[in-house]
Amino acid sequence: MRAGFHLGAVLAAVVAACGGTTGLEGDADVSVETPTEPALDPPSDPPTDPVGPGITFRISFVTDIPDDEHLFVQVSDEMGHQTWASVEDGGTMQPLQWRCDLCMCDECSECAVCGPALTMVERVSAGDSTTWTWDGTLYPLTTCTPGPGAPEEQCQEIGWLHPGTYAARFCWGTGPVDAFPDGWIPDPVCDTVEFDYPVEGDGVVEYLVNNGG
Repeated sequence: MRAGFHLGAVLAAVVAACGGTTGLEGDADVSVETPTEPALDPPSDPPTDPVGPGITFRISFVTDIPDDEHLFVQVSDEMGHQTWASVEDGGTMQPLQWRCDLCMCDECSECAVCGPALTMVERVSAGDSTTWTWDGTLYPLTTCTPGPGAPEEQCQEIGWLHPGTYAARFCWGTGPVDAFPDGWIPDPVCDTVEFDYPVEGDGVVEYLVNNGG
């Protein structure tokens, strides 16, 4: 684990904690609508049945410095995905989130896709945390052919994470309370911590940003 950064000592831990929650917690989002083209018809819904155990990712922030900077995490990019928690296998990022801009391979190109989403960040104050829960389904990318003679197109399939040791990657930004008014963290600080999957207990993988607290 790398340590230091300008935030001070950073402690990473994998915990099997009670009361892991789904979704986001903490202060209100800071968001702004980015210039986009109108979205197309609503996309098809992603599959609803997870194919493996889920993981709850939690990032916490503590500090004993008065008027310390706040912690910010990206809860929505142009795809509508959170980007502050991810999983890597040998440096390769795993596709934890369904992409609404691509069809499932069994539909090939015959599905409605989405337009760009709003970019949003969430502020996490000292002593607080926020979580995101992955439901256990992977969406690996491959290609399909819509019809005879047609060129191949990118699509996504259903997959799962095999048992083993992986790296959870956590990313955040810091600044005053009004930092990132455009809803985007351009240069986040990131660090990783190894964990075994499936995660024991309640399936929580936690990263603690400890700025002297």
